[in-house]
Amino acid sequence: MRKGIFWIASYPKSGNTWMRIFLENFLSDQEEPVSINELSHVLTSCSRSMFDDTVGIESSDLTMDEIDLLRPLVYEHIAAKTDKRIFMKIHDAYSLNCNGKPLIPEKATAGVVYIIRNPLDVAVSYAGHFGCNYDTAVSRMSDPMNTLVRHDQYITHQFRQKLMSWSEHVMGWMESGLPLHVVRYEDMRQDPLRTFEKVLTFLNLEYSLDKIKKAIDFSSFNALKHQEKSLGFKERPLTSASFFRNGETGSWKTSLNSHQIEKTVKDHRGIMFQLGYLDHCPPDYDGQHTVLANY
Repeated sequence: MRKGIFWIASYPKSGNTWMRIFLENFLSDQEEPVSINELSHVLTSCSRSMFDDTVGIESSDLTMDEIDLLRPLVYEHIAAKTDKRIFMKIHDAYSLNCNGKPLIPEKATAGVVYIIRNPLDVAVSYAGHFGCNYDTAVSRMSDPMNTLVRHDQYITHQFRQKLMSWSEHVMGWMESGLPLHVVRYEDMRQDPLRTFEKVLTFLNLEYSLDKIKKAIDFSSFNALKHQEKSLGFKERPLTSASFFRNGETGSWKTSLNSHQIEKTVKDHRGIMFQLGYLDHCPPDYDGQHTVLANY
């Protein structure tokens, strides 16, 4: 068994929460779905309480840059003090802190499950989640300075997460040199049994197909939407009417206008083509004509 942290990494609105809830249901192996408000098997990398408990000082007394200097040490400490598998959600881009050290240290890492999703669909979901319009979502996804929890003066239960642009996020993790298993959101939707089976194999977890099927059923969007409607979901931002919207692929086709589609394709065409989200990628693409997307 590989020791250390298994990172569940993704750009926001790419299926990270769905993956986490699947793992919760799989690892709990109960006869009913786990509560979406009691997720305990997957830690959160940007949690102030986890940081404070590990470091022994209040992160609210530190600047964001000072926190980033300590984060690699926190992860190394957490990984070193247990022989158990550790699963940790992360939205940060794979980047360096101001000392030039990777935010995600190799020493602490057992592997990375990196979830990708068509950025056109990400933009639609991003807008709904963060309460902005589609133009703003598309613009933020192309911004190398895009960040969650931007300001020191606003103390929340999470600290800053540098997202960078969607393309930079994807390439940063894929070129990190860490043990990596890439999962396409579209495959999670179209062939969940085979997709989640590969994830569990990468995580070195023993499984049966029946156990996977049960966890998939307990983690279905209908099940999650029902729980949110009945119990609420503490991770839902105030800017969003609901956290679990529809989870569909291809919703960009009826949501985004031609300008928004062309800008997304122009800004991310190389990575989109590499990942199979474009049918073709003319090297001289100038945004003046539509490049067909597979989803």
